[in-house]
Order: sequence, then structure tokens, then C-alpha cells
Amino acid sequence: MDREHHLVVYGATGYTGRLITEYLQRAPELQDVRWGIAGRDLAKLEAVYKGMGCPDNVRVFVAEASDSLALDRITRETRVVLSAVGPYSLLGNKLLESCLHNETHYCDISSEMPWARSATQLFASSFEAEGICAVLMAGFKSAPADLACHALRQHAAANGQLITSVEAFVTTPAHMSGGSLLTLRHLVENHCCELRRGAFNEKFLCIRPRASENQTLPPPHAPSSFSLIESSCYGLWYSRQFKSWTTPWFGGTNSSKVIRRSCFLEGGRHSHSYREQRLHASLTSAVISLALCYILTVVLLLTPLRWIAFRFLFPSPGTGPSKSALAKAKYHGTYIGTTACGKKHKVVISMGMEPGYQGTAVLAAEMALMLAFEKNGKFPKPGFQTPATAGGAELVQRLRSAGESKLFHIELQADS
Repeated sequence: MDREHHLVVYGATGYTGRLITEYLQRAPELQDVRWGIAGRDLAKLEAVYKGMGCPDNVRVFVAEASDSLALDRITRETRVVLSAVGPYSLLGNKLLESCLHNETHYCDISSEMPWARSATQLFASSFEAEGICAVLMAGFKSAPADLACHALRQHAAANGQLITSVEAFVTTPAHMSGGSLLTLRHLVENHCCELRRGAFNEKFLCIRPRASENQTLPPPHAPSSFSLIESSCYGLWYSRQFKSWTTPWFGGTNSSKVIRRSCFLEGGRHSHSYREQRLHASLTSAVISLALCYILTVVLLLTPLRWIAFRFLFPSPGTGPSKSALAKAKYHGTYIGTTACGKKHKVVISMGMEPGYQGTAVLAAEMALMLAFEKNGKFPKPGFQTPATAGGAELVQRLRSAGESKLFHIELQADS
């Protein structure tokens, strides 16, 4: 793909967009090629550009998310667009249309399941027909679990085994930026019905290309239950294996659907159940965490409380965790896969950084760099892919060496 720019970050002035831009500025692949930053506010873009030191190889694009002509000026001049602009259900479709029209690869950090389903229905078959790749939900909320389960399936298959269930136990902070909260508000106010319909539907994203809205292809070996939220995941539980109290990791509700779509795109031969829980240092910590989750849910659902919270309590869009909060945060996830014969395999993912925003920046940036730089004539898989089906082992290898300080650690272990 011969384009003037290898990659453009759309939404570079947002909280996560700035982190992505900072990471890409240090990427070795982009030191001697042209790339760009884009957004809707010229003054904010210029501030980001000056903060980068005004590099000669970086171009600034200004485009409203509803301006097709301005978006076309971006997409026809770059190989890949990495979108960090949400809510995607409001601002995402025009950019996807522009990428399709100009045959430009696309990835984003979305986590809006109703929009992901709608976009897949609208664009997946056309992207596949044109040979263009789109990777939705390439950030922290889905990618680590998707990559871990993919590694477990591949390792088991190489040994003639089949993974039937995966349990994930994560230690992670629960930071929220103003943009993430705004997206939650938009989902609650405009997509409540879709959220209720998709919350327990593990096949929410399993849509056959060129199929009607409700036509899905159930994998032939799928177990009877695949949903993330199973009967043992609603409240407090004690894990004897980790000697810790656990609560549901509500951010993982997206993971189950993305994992299921990966299985779907792989032909459905390795479908498995999936459950994700958050580990806590004490019972008190677990109780407080669970209570805060339910309080936030009530606040978002009740209009008067929602108005008060967004007016006086929640951070504004473009802001997020402080630098000191980011510096203290780390992530550790253990993904245990069990085969049909009872053998266990384990993938451990550790991040020496805050995962929700810094981790998302690294995950999405490395995915975009993979799409921008085809190696050995290997082109990205066309259509709407997942981090596992688009990146797989190559993306894992990139993450292992991401950054000068090797902040990602991904290890696969097989039990005897």
C-alpha cells in the first residue's frame, strides 16, 4: 500500500490519544517515515504537536468526525488510521466509511458492544471484499484476554488437545477517564436495550459476513455455556488457588464476546467457556470494590444522580488519572485453560504500567504498527478482525519487546 503517511492517530488530543501519540513518537519504525496526528480542534492539536517538539515527519490533520471530505483527506493519504475518538456510536461510522472508500486499514480502542455489532453488520463484508482490515477493541478491555486465550488454544492444539474452559484471575486498578465515563453515559442514555440484550449473549459479535442481522453461525464444538458472567461470578468468592477474595471483573464482559468472535473467525473448532475475576488483597478491599461497582451502576441508571455526578463529581472529557496514579498502577493476569482431558495450561500477562490507559496505548499502537508495516509481503487479514486473529503470535512478540524497558511480560506455561 503506497501512501504518503504510514499511520495517523485520530483523536490525538484526548487523554488516551495523547498517550498513544507519545508512545508512537518513540517507536523505531516511525523515526524515518511520515505519520500524522488528527482531531477536531486545531488549537489542541497544535499544543500536542508542540509538546512533541514539532517533528518534521509528523503532519497535523484537522477533521470533524461528521465531515466526510475532511476524513477522506486523512484516509487517502495514510495506510492505517488508529481512532481514539469516542463515543464511537456517535463518531465512528463516518471514519469507517472513509476508510472503506479509500481502502485504508483501521483499528481503534472502542469498548461499545452495541456499536461494534452494528458496525460489523454494516461494514464487515465490504471491508473483506476490498481486502481491508479493521480491528475493533484493540485496547486493554479486550486485547489481553483475547491474546491469552488465543495462545492457549494454539498451544493445546499443537499438542493434540482442545481447550474447553478458561478462567482468568486479574490484579488491576480501576481508573476511569472523563472520556470513558462520557461513553458510559451515552450507552446508558441511548443504547440501554442493546446493552440488556447483549450482556449475556456470548455470540453478540458472531455475525456471518453478508448475513442478516440475526443470522449467526454457532461453532460446532461450542460448549453449552460461554458467557463471562456465570452463576459463580456475581458476588464475593474466595479462591483457594490464589488465597485471595475475588469479585467479578466487569470490564471483562467485553472480553468474552471478543474471544467468542475470535473462535468464530477461526471456524469455531476451539470454542470454550470463559470467566474472569479480579483478585483482591483482602476481604475489605473486595467488598469496597464490589460496592463501588454497584453504586456506579445505580448512578448511571438514575437520571438525577447521573446529572449530579457528571456536573459536579466526574472528570471532564480529555482528563484522566494523574501521573502519580499512573506510576503506581500495574497489571497481572493469569489465564488458566483446561483441556477436555483435564490438563491445564497457563498464560501469564504482566504490565509494568497502568493497563487501562497506558496499556491501551501500547496495545493499540503496536496493532496499528503491525497493520502499517507488512512484513515479508504478508498483508493483514481482510474484514473485521480481533486482536487475536489480526495479530496473534506476531502481536504477542511485538508486545514482549515493546518499549525500551520491556514493560510487557507474556509467558505461556504448560502443566504436566
